[in-house]
Amino acid sequence: MKIAIASSGLGTVARGIETWALDTATALHRHGIDVTLFAAAPVPAAGTPLRIIRCLRRGTRLNRVIVRAMPGFSWRWGLKSDYALEQRTFWHGLLPILNRERIDILHVQDPLLADCCRRARLAGRTATRVILAHGTEEPLTFLQPFECLQHLAPWHLEQCRQQLAPTAATPHWTAIPNFVNTDIYYPVASGSERASLRRAIGLPQNAFILGTAAAIKRHHKRIDWLIREFAQALDANPGVPLHLVIAGSRTPDFSALEALASECCADHVTFFPDHPHARMPDLLRTFDAFVLASLFEMMPIALLEAIASGLPVITHDHPVLAWMGGPGGLRPDMRQDGALSEGLRMLMSPDKATALGTAARQHALAHFSETTVIEHYINYYSRICNP
Repeated sequence: MKIAIASSGLGTVARGIETWALDTATALHRHGIDVTLFAAAPVPAAGTPLRIIRCLRRGTRLNRVIVRAMPGFSWRWGLKSDYALEQRTFWHGLLPILNRERIDILHVQDPLLADCCRRARLAGRTATRVILAHGTEEPLTFLQPFECLQHLAPWHLEQCRQQLAPTAATPHWTAIPNFVNTDIYYPVASGSERASLRRAIGLPQNAFILGTAAAIKRHHKRIDWLIREFAQALDANPGVPLHLVIAGSRTPDFSALEALASECCADHVTFFPDHPHARMPDLLRTFDAFVLASLFEMMPIALLEAIASGLPVITHDHPVLAWMGGPGGLRPDMRQDGALSEGLRMLMSPDKATALGTAARQHALAHFSETTVIEHYINYYSRICNP
């Protein structure tokens, strides 16, 4: 059984999709699976055989020129989006290798890359089966033609099946979550260790630090809402040393959000834009609690990393986020003003925060550890190859 894990942005872009590809390939390799990782650029930390595929990468000048030059109707073929063009050109380099090396399964989260493989198999151009790990909020009309579809949470699978005709057959649709390496993400050992980590990266020693890890933007991640809510929490708790840490990829919203934080919260917010993923375990161990301000997520890896680090988490009251946070989560209605203050008030009690953090860690170990999830992957691959 030969497996390919691929991501057209791996090596050039830092998002959940790229993190998933690298971590999944490395974990499969550790478990003895014949797996190859395909990326757009070298990945120094890759712990598995790596192949580089040349493509028109998003953000490059040539990519932008081609996208602008294409007529409007060419969006149907993925030629009016820099990300779609990247995936299409990546596929042209990947297809010959899949055939030459007789890859059994291509497992990806890039949706257009998965669709290219699906269509090629239907046309008889490849024997490789494709699994789309659905993490990008594609509509059911896009998902339905896939024979093999991995939903990241049971709720997502159930929602899709409810919308299908009763006779629709989806034997190779499944729900397998993302995973977290609980040997890398683990709780801080002591208060002195946390203080040392904070000192090393310039965070206040004695503050209650609330942290988030998400793309630093307004839309979806709602970092502007988080900053305003944190400002309310400061006003509601005068004299309490609160500090907010925002780590994530820099977006065009970054400067405006930095200015908003300066205006609303003075010196109580620290940004870590484009913080290296390899340094996230230590950053999480400086936090007292973790917050995610988005109202909907497919399955954010950052939240798994937080609960594995033994942090109580505050999320919106949505079925997927509630399932992920488990007994270590607080779930106020984040559509309402003052929701963050409500959550923080509960965490001001050290006993409550400790109990939630311990429960979060145990939940991560039981449901989202690498060993547990990779075993599900291997069984899934076997069912597909040997129905």
